Amino acid sequence: MIKTVYNVWKELSPATRLLCKIALVNLIVINLLLIIVLSTPVAETIISKLKTFFLVKGGSVTWEVLSSAYDYVSSHFQKPVYSEFFFDKKIKLQYPPTTLLLLSPFKIPIVANGLEIFSVSLYKVLNLVSWVLLIVTIYLVIRIFNLSKDRYLVGESNFVSKRDQIVSGIVIFCLSLSFYPLLRAYEAKQIHIWVTFFITLSFWLWLKRSHKFSGALMGLVCLVEPQYLAVFVWGVIRRHKVFSLTGIFTYGIGLILSILLFGWLNHINFLEVLAFVARHGEGFYPNQSVNGLLNRLLFNGNNLVWSDSFPPYHPVVYWSSIISSAILLGIAFFAFRKTSEMTSAADFLSIILASTMACPVVWELNYTVLLPVYAYLTPWLLHQKFSGRTLIAWLFLASYLLTSNYLIAANRLAGSPILNLAQSYLFFGALLAFFILQKARNLHTEPEPKSFDFVE
Repeated sequence: MIKTVYNVWKELSPATRLLCKIALVNLIVINLLLIIVLSTPVAETIISKLKTFFLVKGGSVTWEVLSSAYDYVSSHFQKPVYSEFFFDKKIKLQYPPTTLLLLSPFKIPIVANGLEIFSVSLYKVLNLVSWVLLIVTIYLVIRIFNLSKDRYLVGESNFVSKRDQIVSGIVIFCLSLSFYPLLRAYEAKQIHIWVTFFITLSFWLWLKRSHKFSGALMGLVCLVEPQYLAVFVWGVIRRHKVFSLTGIFTYGIGLILSILLFGWLNHINFLEVLAFVARHGEGFYPNQSVNGLLNRLLFNGNNLVWSDSFPPYHPVVYWSSIISSAILLGIAFFAFRKTSEMTSAADFLSIILASTMACPVVWELNYTVLLPVYAYLTPWLLHQKFSGRTLIAWLFLASYLLTSNYLIAANRLAGSPILNLAQSYLFFGALLAFFILQKARNLHTEPEPKSFDFVE
């Protein structure tokens, strides 16, 4: 048996063996170190998050809040929804009114009555849909990896056999399923699983040159996460006309429909929420942004325990957040020298990640957008390694290990000046990924891509 496994191992390509080693380190070694060396409870590791996923027991709090908000705006309300929920009741409803369109099909009387007749909970249905979308998202991640592999590993004699392809697919599946932000999204805010699915599908379609549908999907994403409207600014700057026009059109249709259904007053009221959040931010440790880092560094507001309140306004935090956001978006918009099919894919991912990181509040689960980033960059980084450029490959590995794990032990440094920077480990990992994307989109060191079918 051992000899058979050894023979199979030797038959695998160098790239697949390297992926297996990364999976071994990430899934087993790191978690053993967390449990044994740092005395981290098993309940606070990836293991417990995987258990939640396999038992299909995702959280429904976000759905419940959105459902209550939908019912509120559908009634004869006295106040705008955010004045009632966010400011008066201290419920941190920070999604735009357009998000409520997702619940509209389930609120149609015939559907709602059908669920009631069959004693089926709306939240169980949404939980199941989120579970399925998570699996489909991982499937798309594997497809993205394969497309990137065909482009970057041509002539490297990698992934040549059927067995090799199967093994690499299984490893990518395991690495994706154990990715902490994705599991956290399923556990806490399932709506972000939907967002991740649409972003990943949009990027896959971008790789397939179907820019029209890619843009339309990003338009749908913006109905839930309006910060990604920056992607269309990028599209205009890069002259991706079809992508930008279809995306803006899709978003515009959704916005008009939302105003007709929920009233323009609720949409204006949402701008007050955005201004308030930008001014105060969040100090709670899952906020992995410049804003969260500085609030914790300056001991401004809550750190370790969730609170309905926000940190006090701090000018250093506020202006540093604005400046850092401008820098990130400026780099994504303008720091680009190459124009080719391969570098445009990295350019697309760069604006996606910049739009995410530029927000004042970026929860751990928002970094699910890193999954397609890692899937696309992995073959490119393998090519760099095989070409003798190992430093950037090591930086990539460090980025993945930081972002894919739940390092709750860092919270032990919460009360220590400077040292509590360790709580922002996920942010630093994302920053490394952003840096590597800049290299990927500005360095044309890859081989000519292998031709494959595109969807027009």
